[in-house]
Amino acid sequence: MAVVLASAAGVPARAGDIPAIHQVYQAADAGRLDDAQLVMGRVLRVHPNSAKAHYVEAELLARMDRPTQAEMELRKAEQLEAGLPFAKPQSVKELERQIARENTVISGGISPAAPGKAFSWGIWLLVLGLLAIVNAMVCEAQEQSARPKDD
Repeated sequence: MAVVLASAAGVPARAGDIPAIHQVYQAADAGRLDDAQLVMGRVLRVHPNSAKAHYVEAELLARMDRPTQAEMELRKAEQLEAGLPFAKPQSVKELERQIARENTVISGGISPAAPGKAFSWGIWLLVLGLLAIVNAMVCEAQEQSARPKDD
């Protein structure tokens, strides 16, 4: 996840760019994701048709573990400005990979890039079932050994 907002280099904050985008990156880099989200809300209200603003929102939402919303924002950015020419292709691909990884984890799949994040109930139920069978067999064996033998 550290790569997500590190892609600020892919979306530089220059004079003439959307006001306050640099504030979003500063707040996010400082770990103040809620503050960054508030600034992005203002930016998007002022610039609802800015592909760059929607792209930065996608980065922020991905960092906040909200991949479904991040994906929607990324798609909106692509609709507004095909090819996202303001962002480095590598940054866009990394954002897409992160969103896909997080969506896989949320949907219950196991992502090879993020092992251990998904909890598999199926495996635990199988283990519990096997333990119950072994327990039943041990109890049955104990009962049989405790019964008097008829000669």
